[in-house]
Amino acid sequence: MGWTFDFYSSRQRKDIDNSESREKIKMIYLLAEKGAKWMPGDRYEVNDARRSLLKMKPDYTVEFIWIMSKFSASTRENIEQLIRTPTMRALLSAHQTRVNELVESFD
Repeated sequence: MGWTFDFYSSRQRKDIDNSESREKIKMIYLLAEKGAKWMPGDRYEVNDARRSLLKMKPDYTVEFIWIMSKFSASTRENIEQLIRTPTMRALLSAHQTRVNELVESFD
């Protein structure tokens, strides 16, 4: 399972929230619900996911983490690596309490 967003096809470069992005998060939900796992092979795959999510509204990142937690579709380590950068922490600052709860739920 992967998360990519072709932000070049969008005129908007930040805080993207459109039908394509909503469909992608729905697809991720459905895949995770059926047992798919997000298992990045290396840090570059995590970086790709992070770059895509940084273009989106912060709610998408919170929802992605929630999906991964709800369906045990990833490891805590993968999620921590995804959100570890200063830019990602800044993006999620308004949602930090919820993100912390979700990350803790991986234990």
